[in-house]
Amino acid sequence: MDRETWSDLAIFAAIVEAGSFTAAGVRLGVTTSALSHRLRAMEARMGVRLLNRTTRSVAPTEAGERLLTSLRPAMAEVEAALVALDTDRARPAGRVRITAHRTAAFHLVLPRLPAFTERFPEITVELVVDDGLVDIVRTGFDAGIRRLPSLEQDMVSVRIDDGIGLTMAASPEYLAAMGRPETPDDLRRHRCLNYRFASAGSIYRWTFERDGQTTTMETPGGFITNDVDML
Repeated sequence: MDRETWSDLAIFAAIVEAGSFTAAGVRLGVTTSALSHRLRAMEARMGVRLLNRTTRSVAPTEAGERLLTSLRPAMAEVEAALVALDTDRARPAGRVRITAHRTAAFHLVLPRLPAFTERFPEITVELVVDDGLVDIVRTGFDAGIRRLPSLEQDMVSVRIDDGIGLTMAASPEYLAAMGRPETPDDLRRHRCLNYRFASAGSIYRWTFERDGQTTTMETPGGFITNDVDML
């Protein structure tokens, strides 16, 4: 059903309920002549007379009464759906599906869950941990959290944190054998543990910041994985 037909049916029901074009016009904020024109056009389109008109009142014809009998339940369902939307707007409820990479899930999402569930007790949060990039619309997610600014067209990104800092670490035994690096360039002589992005396939480039200067580099190493827990 097109929008114009649905609008005409609503006008028809309003006229019958109000008992006259004048009263219906006041209720709908439309002139009497405009309502009369819309109703005549609908009757002509349907090929049947829906209202009997007098100078003071209107009443549905037999065909109009049959139409109203079928129309009223449908309009009541639409009205109930709109009321439900108002209720949802006032008190959010339902399920929110989020996909997040492992680090974000543990350090950004989980710490916020207690306060969120207390504030919105009728919302169920489903958190799917996945380090790969996914199509959140096709897979039915409401939001996704990722490290990289990789977005599909028409998607919207919002920064939710100042960033998760990474710390370079090594075991005492390794440092005793290989020496302690003093600068990022020293890492080229060390055996580093590297992370490969699951979806992009690229290896994470180590980034260092000092005095406003940023250095990004590839690091050599004997081990590469796509699971941050192994690192």
